[in-house]
Amino acid sequence: MSRELRSHPVATTKLMKRLAEQGFVCLNENENYSYKPNPEIESMVKAIYILYQEKPVAVIACIYDKPNDKLKGFADAFKLKKD
Repeated sequence: MSRELRSHPVATTKLMKRLAEQGFVCLNENENYSYKPNPEIESMVKAIYILYQEKPVAVIACIYDKPNDKLKGFADAFKLKKD
């Protein structure tokens, strides 16, 4: 996986653990990861796949577009600050 991602093995391991925690992949008894999303994620992936079939440019643009500054500002307003 590290070779395919052109990433350091430690970084790849962290990424895969995070994907497992979030329900995208699972770690099997051979210490290999497999794509096995939980039902909620699987439903979202299918919906995105269907949308991509219909509007690939819109999906790609959404992936690569920078976040909207107004939306980010709104979200930042809800961050808890340590005083």
